[in-house]
Amino acid sequence: PWQLCEQCRTLLAGQVRPRTVCLACGRPGVAGAGPLCCGCAPGQPEAVSLLPFRPCGVPLAHRLKFGHERGVARSLAGLLAAALPLPEPAPALCPVPLCRGRRRRRGYNQAALLADDFARRRGLIVLTPLRRIRSTPPQARLRAAERRQNLEGAFRARPPREGEQRRLFLLDDVVTTGATLRACRAALGEAGWEVCGAGAVFHG
Repeated sequence: PWQLCEQCRTLLAGQVRPRTVCLACGRPGVAGAGPLCCGCAPGQPEAVSLLPFRPCGVPLAHRLKFGHERGVARSLAGLLAAALPLPEPAPALCPVPLCRGRRRRRGYNQAALLADDFARRRGLIVLTPLRRIRSTPPQARLRAAERRQNLEGAFRARPPREGEQRRLFLLDDVVTTGATLRACRAALGEAGWEVCGAGAVFHG
């Protein structure tokens, strides 16, 4: 199966520039630069992404999403496992779901591939209480306000089962404004889950 060679993995690791997005308001920041000055209450969870989508992310994301190159997920999950900070105590990973039609056409959910390999490397569990119940146009074509509106009512979550880990860390391949992650967090919160943070490989 296709995967990045050692030289490319080293080059990518050298390009890591973590960026944060507040999961309450969507304001971006720089990881490690201190608390976000966005007016939100202290302690709001953040999404941390590692690499700029352009130029390096475009060919990799396209191979992963549209080229059926599942080996890309293993390489990128290795990068996430090495560089992405996780809150303590360790949460369960929750991949951002695809709608049923897109999942069927693609044959897999790229966020789930990332989450499975990430969890294996870090000794975590993966939970999938979240469903995408409405198909939506691709976020990449929309402005920030349109992205929020596009995702209204798109996700639904089941409640936690007895004894189940309730703290979740959302995982996706790309984050831009954070609208998708905020919509996921809202649906999970309504069902009784606690989202303590989120991560992605690329930021747009």
